[in-house]
Amino acid sequence: KLLAEAGIAAVPHELVIAPEFGRWVGQSSVGRRTEELIESLGWPLAVKPNDGTGGADVFRATDRGAVETALTAILARPRGAALGPWREVTAEHRVVVVDGAAPLIYRKDRPRVTGDGASTVAELVARALGEGHVGPPIVRDWLDTHEPALLTQVPCPGEVVHLGLRHNLGAGSVPQLVPDGELADELSSLALAASVELGAVFASVDVVDSPAGREVLEVNSGVMLERLAATSPRWWDRA
Repeated sequence: KLLAEAGIAAVPHELVIAPEFGRWVGQSSVGRRTEELIESLGWPLAVKPNDGTGGADVFRATDRGAVETALTAILARPRGAALGPWREVTAEHRVVVVDGAAPLIYRKDRPRVTGDGASTVAELVARALGEGHVGPPIVRDWLDTHEPALLTQVPCPGEVVHLGLRHNLGAGSVPQLVPDGELADELSSLALAASVELGAVFASVDVVDSPAGREVLEVNSGVMLERLAATSPRWWDRA
C-alpha cells in the first residue's frame, strides 16, 4: 500500500493474519477477511506467506476451496498470509539494491518446453523429463496450478510453454544477466524508487512483467545469493 500511495507500480498484496493475532489489526475473522478480499481482488488469487523465502507455500487459487486449503497450510503456524491478484508473469527480474545503487540485475528464466507443431504439451513435457531437462518436482508444481486441458494442446512451432509456478532459482529457474542499457535503467529506477519509499538500504527487489504492466512484486530485506553463486564461476564472481 505504501508503494501504491507513492505512485510506484506494484502488485497489490493484502494481509490475512493468523486468528490469534487478528484483533491487533482489526481482523474479526479469517473467513470474513478472506471474503472481503475475494470480492475486491477477484479470481485467480495468489496466496503466499507474508514471510519466508524460496517461493515456498505459494499457491494459485481459482476458487474458495483452493483459498481455504492454502490459508490452512500457511496459517498452521502463527504467521500471516498475503493475498493478491494472480499475475501471468512473462518475465521476472531481480534487482539487488545497495546504498542507492543497483549493482546486479538478472532475469529468472523458468524451465520450459518449446512446441514443434505436432506434439501435445503432455508429450513435450514427457520428452523433457526423459531427457533430464526438467525434474519431477517442477512438473508436479506446474500441474497443480494449471488447467488439465492445457496438456492436450499442441503448441505452434517455436511457441514456449513455461513450466513451474515459481521463478526462484531453487525451483529450477536459470539466471540471465541484464546488461547495462535501457532495460537495466528502467528496472533499477523502479526498484530504487521502491527501496527509497520503504527505507531499504540493502535489499533484493523482484520486478515482474505481465499483461498488467511492469510492477514491483516484492521488496526482500533478506538478500540471498547462494544459489546464484553456485550456478557457475561467473555468477560466483558477480555475487
